[in-house]
Amino acid sequence: MALNLPALQARAIPRLDWREIFVVDPDIESDDVDAFDAYFSRFAALNSGKCLNCDAVQGGLMSAVLGNGFQYGLRHGEGFCRGCGYPARANHYSIGPIRCLEIILQYHPDELHERRRA
Repeated sequence: MALNLPALQARAIPRLDWREIFVVDPDIESDDVDAFDAYFSRFAALNSGKCLNCDAVQGGLMSAVLGNGFQYGLRHGEGFCRGCGYPARANHYSIGPIRCLEIILQYHPDELHERRRA
């Protein structure tokens, strides 16, 4: 399936609210809240572990067996959906008090830009 960025951007996909994946300590520092808001807003809301573009399951045994899902790219932690090439990140480092977090998050479509060919 081809990646149709304008169609994805027109779908008004919500951005990730980090409070959906973390239990929030009532004593969390405001600097940490700001860091989490800035970092996690670059990603799309969780889509039941499926690709935003082609619905392929991104992680787990079944995606490995079927040969689809998330595949690491050349940049550490970055990758893409094997089914359609939609970009994601699986390794997240130094976000507020978090030193390392391993979770596949797909970038929000509004954060992406089509490359112009020379």
